[in-house]
Amino acid sequence: MAKTLAEKINLLAQAVALLEQRSDVTEANEIINRAKGRLWLSTDNTVVALAGATGSGKSSLFNALTGADLANVSVLRPTTSSTMAASSGKEATELLDWLDIRLRNEVRWADPKFESLVLLDLPDHDSTEAAHRAEVDRLVEAVDQFVFVVDPQKYADSALHNEYLRKMVGYDDVMLVVLNKVDLLSPQDLENCVTDLRDILNDDGLGKVKILQTSTKTGAGIAELKAELAAVAERKNAANARLDSDIKRVAGQLATQLGEKSVGEIAPEQVAKLIDALATAASVETVVDAVDDAVYHRGMLVTGWPFLAWLRKFKPDPIRRLRLGEHRQDQINPVELVRTALPKPSVVGNA
Repeated sequence: MAKTLAEKINLLAQAVALLEQRSDVTEANEIINRAKGRLWLSTDNTVVALAGATGSGKSSLFNALTGADLANVSVLRPTTSSTMAASSGKEATELLDWLDIRLRNEVRWADPKFESLVLLDLPDHDSTEAAHRAEVDRLVEAVDQFVFVVDPQKYADSALHNEYLRKMVGYDDVMLVVLNKVDLLSPQDLENCVTDLRDILNDDGLGKVKILQTSTKTGAGIAELKAELAAVAERKNAANARLDSDIKRVAGQLATQLGEKSVGEIAPEQVAKLIDALATAASVETVVDAVDDAVYHRGMLVTGWPFLAWLRKFKPDPIRRLRLGEHRQDQINPVELVRTALPKPSVVGNA
């Protein structure tokens, strides 16, 4: 029977509690806390983030999708300095508070399927401002659906692929890649560009990610992108799908660190050998013999012929001869070491 997302979160939390002293579980704890926080909010709303480099045209796409000139569009670097959100305003306030997004716009979506959509325009991931890059990193970890916007000049940018896309293996179901500004390419160049981009994504481990082609200048592909996002919003499962991918990824990492094979059973003969070795190391046989002798010795003191019992008093008690049990329990100092007369440990004992 398939487990629910809540059950998977609880199982991961149990695993983390058991592994805290054996492995680094920092990221796993972060994912658990983030998943609980996201599920506490409404998963009917779907948070979609547009991410891309300076000049990729993601802010123009943001404006095209919202039907309003909300995001600043410029060729200067950086273009987007703060994350901007667009939503219908219904039930999105708490979600935007949780995401810590302050720049908000309430819009009237042309398509009613967008009513549950929360669209974000992230800062440029290649911004010269460290705070902007940190903002992108933070939100990429928290949003439900990713839309990575690339252009014909920067689609193979190593920063995008090394810092983001290659780390998103396993997130194919909650990701789109949009090749924007296709109006700059001839039909043949466009075909070559898309083929090359697909090859790069395959190398990234993202062979199943859909590639869309758009142009805000001509309007090409905008309707298709809107249809994709409308379908995502209508399904209302992007949040759960993203969190499920998070849990699978971190669980896989923990399994790799600790090994996936279960601990095998120890053969009975091996258990017996271990017990014998421990007994030898602790001189158990010597103590047992001493106890046996002490029982006889003390019994004779009480029940033996008086003269022989009197003579036996001059013999050392077998247990006391080993200096065991010399003190009552309430007189034992826990930090005081008492030398015993047990035989010197054998080689096995020293081991």
